[in-house]
Amino acid sequence: MALFTKKTIIVAAKEAVYGVDETPAGSDAILISEPTITPLSGSTVQRNNAQPYFGSRQQIHVGSHVMVTFSVELAGHATEDTAPKYGILLEACSFVETINTGTDIDYDPNSAFASMESLTLYFFRDGQKHAMTGARGTYTIDFAKNDFPRMNFTFTGLWVDPASVADPTPVFTGWVDPIEMSNSNTTTSSLHGYDVILESLSVDIGNTVIHSDRPNEEAVKITDRNITGSISFVAPALSVKNFFTIAKANTLGALSIVHGTADGNKVTISAPQVQIIQPAYADVDGETVITANLSFIPTDGGDDELQITSENVT
Repeated sequence: MALFTKKTIIVAAKEAVYGVDETPAGSDAILISEPTITPLSGSTVQRNNAQPYFGSRQQIHVGSHVMVTFSVELAGHATEDTAPKYGILLEACSFVETINTGTDIDYDPNSAFASMESLTLYFFRDGQKHAMTGARGTYTIDFAKNDFPRMNFTFTGLWVDPASVADPTPVFTGWVDPIEMSNSNTTTSSLHGYDVILESLSVDIGNTVIHSDRPNEEAVKITDRNITGSISFVAPALSVKNFFTIAKANTLGALSIVHGTADGNKVTISAPQVQIIQPAYADVDGETVITANLSFIPTDGGDDELQITSENVT
């Protein structure tokens, strides 16, 4: 019997107790694209036993866990003061959710282990269920012209024996349709106080995610974060904005992207202290653009180097 790749469903639920299966159902479906799974991740240790003949030795799987990757469309939230459907994914990547009643919903980085949420996640592939508990992860954000923004997640979770079961019926109520990055849809695109004509922006949250299995503890932990990125935009005249001098001086400045204008579908990416790294010229369709790497620096208070905000329906 063949297994059809397109028949893939992912459901996820936030865990009340770390590593305890929350039994997500079809109503907990995640609207995904490009799903992949590594059903048996970890490593092996070879038994190098002495034997009176040539040949391979048995290998023992150690540190077994599960890894899943997928993309999610970055859009707003459908109901006032109700988190966007992808909110639990951000929380399981050590971002803290704050619902500002009547205004918006913020997601900010978090360095406190006690505040790190986890997920139970089921990956269904045409009647085959691969579950993972205690899942935590990291993600990237991608903006590009003639496309809509996406978040690309990688989750690591505790091993659960896979099984053949009936696929659930996914329910995608509450997921908001994405809109393309464009002049009319993306109303703010600012770097160091200059309104850049944006070609693309990529942000890598850069969580260090480890799986640890030792006496009295098995867990997936986030132990560090290093937010970096890359950007491409139409090069201004040096007399207007000299990004090369700014980079040479190691100057920090703000980044702001406001995407969307409709009620319930407006998302802001903001960062107070972004360093521009090694800007260079490149060509795009005959226009000179600047490409550069970015480093997102927290202020002295910490846990503020990037914020994702979804505005309420008004």
